[in-house]
Amino acid sequence: YLTEQRAKTPADPAALDEAREALAPLIAAAEARLNELRGGVQGRATKTVTVRLNATAAGRLDLTLSYIVPGASWTPAYDARVATADRVVELGYFGIVRQNTGEDWRDVALTLSTARPALGGGPAPLTPWTLDVYQPRPPMRPEPMATALGAASFSKAARADKVELQSFAVTAEAVEQDATFSTATVETAATSATFRIAVPTTVASDNAPQKVAITAIKLAATPEYLAIPKR
Repeated sequence: YLTEQRAKTPADPAALDEAREALAPLIAAAEARLNELRGGVQGRATKTVTVRLNATAAGRLDLTLSYIVPGASWTPAYDARVATADRVVELGYFGIVRQNTGEDWRDVALTLSTARPALGGGPAPLTPWTLDVYQPRPPMRPEPMATALGAASFSKAARADKVELQSFAVTAEAVEQDATFSTATVETAATSATFRIAVPTTVASDNAPQKVAITAIKLAATPEYLAIPKR
């Protein structure tokens, strides 16, 4: 029996390792696909819509069906780019869309809303606000003056010829300019805002992040530099 089993075993163990490494990505991809199919089947619901009509004559009728499904969400994202030569800051506003509803969205008219229907229409619960008598802070103790050695060291460092750029800050004012891409149409309500994406959007049902552009503005910037003496 042992002789027969040894004859079936390849003589080169390295060949087994290479074959195992070659099959590992295929096995991982198959398992991921199987888990995706299992999750989609378990969370998928099927409903039937029945429409009753009373028409005076036969003809063609176009119906639009709208429904709410779980598994879709979006979060805001921002991108700021500074052009120091032109003294301009371009601020982009994007939406990171994810969906795992069980059906792909292909070339849809996407609308993003800041409303949160899951919270309901009722007011949020109030938290207690505790009031007390104001207690002033105790006076701070004066710090001891720097020693003569420390002052001399600082003066020596301040006389250095080379400086390093520490930071770059901009103060911006809005400038009306044309955006470089199609922006969304904004509709504001009492407690929420709605953004209608200008171009058709495709979002696969794989819960992967999809970046869509909402709007972009250009701001006039005034650079400010901070230099620190180099030791």
